[in-house]
Amino acid sequence: MKQSYKLFALAGVLVAAGAGAMVVNAQAPYRNPPAQQQGHDHAEIDPKFLIKAKQVHPLNESKKALLVDVRSKYEFDEEHIKNAISYPYQAISMASKFTFPKDKMLVMYCGCPHHLSGMSAEILRKNGYTNVRVIDEGYFGWKSQGFPVVAGKKEGAPKRRVSMDVSGKVMFAANQPAVHHDILLEHAKTGQLEATRTDAQGNFKMTLHFSGVEASDRLNFKLTNGVISTLSMRELKAQPQQQLVVPERLAAR
Repeated sequence: MKQSYKLFALAGVLVAAGAGAMVVNAQAPYRNPPAQQQGHDHAEIDPKFLIKAKQVHPLNESKKALLVDVRSKYEFDEEHIKNAISYPYQAISMASKFTFPKDKMLVMYCGCPHHLSGMSAEILRKNGYTNVRVIDEGYFGWKSQGFPVVAGKKEGAPKRRVSMDVSGKVMFAANQPAVHHDILLEHAKTGQLEATRTDAQGNFKMTLHFSGVEASDRLNFKLTNGVISTLSMRELKAQPQQQLVVPERLAAR
């Protein structure tokens, strides 16, 4: 099984190298019917599939659960939860089969705090993995509670992290809101991702946690079928509230 885990990490490296060409096609899991959804802050994830960090910690220490880090390989190599393996969402979204053990609890986590991990969990459940959970507080919630993390393969201390709230609205060209769509924000150079979901009016809100980002670096706003808009980190900081219009080529898909 250890051999398989190494393959997961390799898959993450290969995906990160081609992140600019990636088209993701998964939705966040366990959705309530649209009429029941309230707001846009991860409300579509059924609470029964979430698990608190304090509950995961003993399972991780006893190795009764396998923790899967679905953030970018770049972030995993800076630091990650003790005992976790790297299998980025990008790789999960494009894989046709998996070699995770089906007799063990799989606990997914990201930094969103749980949108990318939720999307990843849905894919695994569709592939026959029934014992899949998602850390409610995400990586940063785990770390803030003092649970163990370890440095990855990168030399030196983790690079300075940019943390900021990003919000806005997504519209189609016909002035119709993009209702209940997953929206991702990608750091093109490293493949780091944040994700959330629009509400019934097309509004969205996410908290960006990117490491090692320069002011001139390119960021891509994406729907699951392609890029909506590209801007620099400098431009996003100057205007953290974005009004996004879906290009006709994507709206027609």
